[in-house]
Amino acid sequence: QLLFVCNFRRSLSNAGYIFFPKINWIGRSAEVQIFLDALYQDKIYGVELSILAYFIALFKLNLKRLYMLVFINNLRMQRMLAEVGFVNNGILKKHTFVNSQFLDMSLFQIELEDPKHNPKLYKFFNYYKF
Repeated sequence: QLLFVCNFRRSLSNAGYIFFPKINWIGRSAEVQIFLDALYQDKIYGVELSILAYFIALFKLNLKRLYMLVFINNLRMQRMLAEVGFVNNGILKKHTFVNSQFLDMSLFQIELEDPKHNPKLYKFFNYYKF
């Protein structure tokens, strides 16, 4: 398990977290979870944390695949993941128990490759200078 705490320069508080709860070092894949503080959810910070998770997984952890489970009714997160390049691979029916009910989850996955070959990520490649 790895946890990265993200602070933005203008703020002293934690803006969010990038969490890798399950890493398969042999298969070179990992689950990623992204948490944003409520103050930052209406801004572009979710995209930035997703890109940062991508670059950490590719360049620092040497992984080849990331996946994320998203609540089926969290449309904003699903749109943000699609913008970064994640693909919806299906729905896990009644996967998570929350507030005394089982909820469906969407499974999103991305194959990690050099950002120069991924048009959705190329625009971020020069900005972050990894």
